[in-house]
Amino acid sequence: MFKIMRVSFTAICVMFILIVGALSSGGEMRDVPSAGETKIEKGIKATLKVTPSKNMVDLILEDAKTGKAITKADVNAKVQMPDGSLIKKKLTGMKMEEMFSFMNSLDMHLKGTYSFDVFIKTGGKDVQLNFQNDVK
Repeated sequence: MFKIMRVSFTAICVMFILIVGALSSGGEMRDVPSAGETKIEKGIKATLKVTPSKNMVDLILEDAKTGKAITKADVNAKVQMPDGSLIKKKLTGMKMEEMFSFMNSLDMHLKGTYSFDVFIKTGGKDVQLNFQNDVK
């Protein structure tokens, strides 16, 4: 009888620890990138995806008509942080699995709105796009 109670108590404690851990993470999958914000300008479709838990910013560029990935571009971003400071970043093109994106790391420990001014030069086109992402 005592052994059954001890095993039951241990099982309840383990379940309690797992539930508290899940609740403390906010119940969200923090390693999943944002759904992304998409904008089209001068025939270029740009989708910005942000993964705050990995401090990662990805910009996916495609030809708006054909859907073909743009892999040759000069991409720079000016980021206004939630505290008002500005950071300049060069986004480097890289293929990860089946997706090609222009990416860089960005310390996103501050909660609030991050504003991205993205400058793209590709195929004789100069494009400037603005994105925002809220970190909660």
